[in-house]
Amino acid sequence: MDYVTIKDQLDFYLNNDSTATGADFTAARLKQAINFAYREEVRSAVNEGSRRWYMTTQQLTWPASQLTLALPPGLSQKGLIRIEDVTNADPGAEILFDVTGWRGGIFWKDRNTIQWGSQGPAAAVTLRVLFFAEPTPLDKDGDEPDLIPSAFHDLIALSAAIWLRSVADEPPASWMRMRQDMRADLYKFLSKGKPMDDVPRVYDIDATRENYFGY
Repeated sequence: MDYVTIKDQLDFYLNNDSTATGADFTAARLKQAINFAYREEVRSAVNEGSRRWYMTTQQLTWPASQLTLALPPGLSQKGLIRIEDVTNADPGAEILFDVTGWRGGIFWKDRNTIQWGSQGPAAAVTLRVLFFAEPTPLDKDGDEPDLIPSAFHDLIALSAAIWLRSVADEPPASWMRMRQDMRADLYKFLSKGKPMDDVPRVYDIDATRENYFGY
């Protein structure tokens, strides 16, 4: 379901014609509500389902002898899962952070900056950062909310309708129950694993590649 379809569905829920002069909810307001609902549903789903649905990666180069590395804006405020050194192998060794840096390892200098000991790496290092993706705003008619499985795109329109009605007056109780049912179905779907034969499980953080069973 793309943005324009979600917007049309939202108009239907609200009995609203956003193209008409004097509409209760303008197209701009619907867009704001849809993107708010999209962000909110993704935030909730990340906490409830398998993180595999929301993982993405970005590679960084740490130049030789450079003491610190500032994370780019696209990473500095993200939920980081893991950082690997993939300079010479893929998958690479996971970067283990020292709490203080007193042992000469890698540590957080501040919330956006990583420091490599007191001298930086001896040679350039390629890092792969695994982190939680965040929604890209829906703006154009063909934009799709790709962080919510397509079978559950209806949830975005319903959540947007509830938010708008909450601002204006009181959303119908039936809408609230419907959203709760949709959310429960989404969370069950996400918790089944990806692929579904690969069931999410607890894993040993100190496991080696030989006895690692995933997460």
